[in-house]
Amino acid sequence: MNKTNAVLEFFIVCEYAHIDDKGKLNLFGIFDNILAANFPALHPKLFIVAKWDGLSEGAHIQKIDLVGPSGKTIFSKEHELHPARNRKLQSVGEINLIKLDETGDYKFRMFLDEVFVKDLHITVQQQNT
Repeated sequence: MNKTNAVLEFFIVCEYAHIDDKGKLNLFGIFDNILAANFPALHPKLFIVAKWDGLSEGAHIQKIDLVGPSGKTIFSKEHELHPARNRKLQSVGEINLIKLDETGDYKFRMFLDEVFVKDLHITVQQQNT
């Protein structure tokens, strides 16, 4: 499978996202920081959105890992992608109830067909009361 021309146009974390019936992508509440009063914290919901271009025909596996500040993988999610004829694709994934054990820099790690593509950093901080 030739994926050398695949380009990750963007990779975003937000509060809500969906693709409407006309193919328009809607993003709400893009963020890169999470505040929590206590730890461990439970983040209720977030969406991970990616837009790909130049994908070859056929199925591809998009994998996203969340890695905590200590290097421990918190979760891993795979999704099979089937690009349109124009080789473009928008991917929206919902993730619920993420346990955050500590403050620090968390990384969403994006892979395509088992090849690392990009890290997206989220900072988790103690909320001042």
